[in-house]
Amino acid sequence: MRQAGGPWSTPSRFFGGLEDAYELQIAVDPLGNETAIWVRRVGRSWIVQSATRSVGGSWSAPVTLSAAGAGSALVAAGPEGNVTAVWLLEREEGWRSVVQSATRSAGGIWSAPVTLSATGIRADWPQVAVDSQGNATAAWAGRASNGRRIRIQTTTRPAGGAWSAPVSISKAGHRLVQDPQIAVSPQGEATAIWQRSNGSYLVVQGATRPAGGGWSRPVDITTGHGRGGQHLQLAVDSWANATAIWEGYDTRPGPTFAIQAAKHPPGGAWSQPTDISRWTESLGEPQIAVDPRGGSTAIWPIGARGGAVIQSATSVGR
Repeated sequence: MRQAGGPWSTPSRFFGGLEDAYELQIAVDPLGNETAIWVRRVGRSWIVQSATRSVGGSWSAPVTLSAAGAGSALVAAGPEGNVTAVWLLEREEGWRSVVQSATRSAGGIWSAPVTLSATGIRADWPQVAVDSQGNATAAWAGRASNGRRIRIQTTTRPAGGAWSAPVSISKAGHRLVQDPQIAVSPQGEATAIWQRSNGSYLVVQGATRPAGGGWSRPVDITTGHGRGGQHLQLAVDSWANATAIWEGYDTRPGPTFAIQAAKHPPGGAWSQPTDISRWTESLGEPQIAVDPRGGSTAIWPIGARGGAVIQSATSVGR
């Protein structure tokens, strides 16, 4: 932990040390309360656990959120200490997994898990975001039991309410749809991106939803023969401007890669992709963050003689 303008504190241990804990995620609410979530091995299976720390306090004892067979846990914090977690839970001998969620109000305890994805669907790649009013949006990729009809699906939960029935926001019939990313502005506008296969390469697609409205039709963000994108990341600033970045690639004459970005203003259309790194044969997965003024910073590893180096680029906000 580091106070604003101060140095990093010395490391501290969670209660009990937490052996065999993986996939650690952390969320901080506007008041500074922290919630950590992780997946922990218990015997031959895995469970999702969480711990909290109030401002100036110490970490609580871990609590278990899921049944055995869970993984891919994520957590998002809303206003006044409200927190929402999602994860995958395996069913039917591990073939099918469902998306589950639990919530916790400020100063309260975690709710019992609820299942978000429909029966008969194999779910993967769960995501969750919470706006400044405490409304939550979850997304995942779902495949029917016959292996067909892969769709990006979402559901919403108003603050203090129940999750809605899932809706599909991607087109039917695509051979491969995966890796959804979702972000929600403080005003409640939602943006989702994902990648789909056209049979030759992966196309980055996106859809948007105004506060209180329905999802738009999906649109292609990457265009051009032989060009696609993978390892997607998404961020939204205080004015609901969305910025997507990804590892773009060009299959002609041979695979080369560059970090690319596109922006989506509220009520507008996606910009043409912009190269924010040079094209190279060795590139790693990017990450992005935005500041309250709308400025974006992206980082990524890029191959260099003798190893790899970290590069970054920034985009000035308003």
